Amino acid sequence: MKSASLMVRREAAAAARSDALVEAAEAVFVARGFAGTSVEDIASRAGVSLATFYKAFASKEALFAEVVGRGMHAFVEAANEAMAHGTGAQRLEALVQAAFRYFEEHDGAFRLYLSATGGFPWEYRANLREGAVARYHAFLDAIEGLVRSASPGYSRKEARASAVAFAGALNALLGVWVESRSKTSHSPMAGASGQSQVEKNPNHSPSQRF
Repeated sequence: MKSASLMVRREAAAAARSDALVEAAEAVFVARGFAGTSVEDIASRAGVSLATFYKAFASKEALFAEVVGRGMHAFVEAANEAMAHGTGAQRLEALVQAAFRYFEEHDGAFRLYLSATGGFPWEYRANLREGAVARYHAFLDAIEGLVRSASPGYSRKEARASAVAFAGALNALLGVWVESRSKTSHSPMAGASGQSQVEKNPNHSPSQRF
């Protein structure tokens, strides 16, 4: 029993340290950008040693992926809650409102994700793909269901295409809106080179971000 209790306490302590590092990392990444942030910066803000950092995360990149992944998960949860009630059209409207409300409160999370999908090398972005693709498809599935509810005459193919277009348009609007909110002060997380994906490539497909 003592051994089991000790293991539970250790796991709880490890989870608490991981949460503290994620919270500290998000704040530092938003303030300084990925390139301008060191492992030492994050560990110092979290109040842990470098040894503790590396017990929790293999690298700065691994921690950044965790920060982005948690932000995506939180957004999808907020979106799903908004889409829980009403007609299809009402739930689509509620989704738009919830998205802007969420990123008004967490604009740093959106800028972090823009930086990950825009300014980082493909090899690094590929490491984020597994969780991102799963969440993106779940998000599209939910929107597709609302589209079919709002327009019963649509085929599944038409509903899916409409869902992709809706998600892309929403994402593009959010990107422009978040960028416009931070124009007065340069954001290090606008991209690895100091520009957002929207600024660097206006033809970039916005539906690929969520």
